[in-house]
Amino acid sequence: MQSEPLSTGGYLVFAEYEHEGATMTLIAMLSTKAQPGFDADLNLISSVMLDFDHLRYAGRIKQAFVEANEDGVIHFVSRRPEEVSDYFRDFLGCEPLTDSSSQGHQLYTALSKFAERENYNRGQKEEFMQRTHAYWKDCRANDRPMTLTSLANCLVPHDPSVVLGYLSDEAHGLAGEFPAPPAKVMKKFMKFTFAKSGLRLEFDRNDWLGNITAREQSVTIRHAPLELIRMIEDEKHGR
Repeated sequence: MQSEPLSTGGYLVFAEYEHEGATMTLIAMLSTKAQPGFDADLNLISSVMLDFDHLRYAGRIKQAFVEANEDGVIHFVSRRPEEVSDYFRDFLGCEPLTDSSSQGHQLYTALSKFAERENYNRGQKEEFMQRTHAYWKDCRANDRPMTLTSLANCLVPHDPSVVLGYLSDEAHGLAGEFPAPPAKVMKKFMKFTFAKSGLRLEFDRNDWLGNITAREQSVTIRHAPLELIRMIEDEKHGR
């Protein structure tokens, strides 16, 4: 830290614990804060305390994954994981593996599995994903991090505990709080996708759902891009 001009120092806290049979090592960096107190003679003094309310950086390590250096062996935990200081990464001897983009991909996978487990039909799953996108959009617009607790309340207001418990499972690799992922990652939450028997159709609901009509065994796309029309014509005529 001495080589970092903007480093303010701090205290390192080491903890070892078990979660669902897996041994974890947590290394956290904390700052201090002054807090009023009294000495033995009841004189008002300023006491220096560890600031547990404002975590700076932390790395959570799955010990069983270390030797094989598996993906997910370390998970950075902080308010803005993509901004963890280089000296903290160097201290742990690793490169960052968890950022907002990967959290977005993992969130999509976890929610898809949850919808499958709950036997959601296509419409229910799509509504689930659209609510997630709306929550992300609000966080993005107001420069707030996404939290699993707030997301669960948005998805299932009457009983958020079920989805929160599922998303909080260590197997999904989701942090309790992470920055809103980039728009390119969250697009998939608003996409309609069909794939079967050599045919794949994918489109953004916001941009294209109103231009697509399905009747009997025909699908019509209005205002189709000229590039798509040319590609199909070229393919049909062997050009």
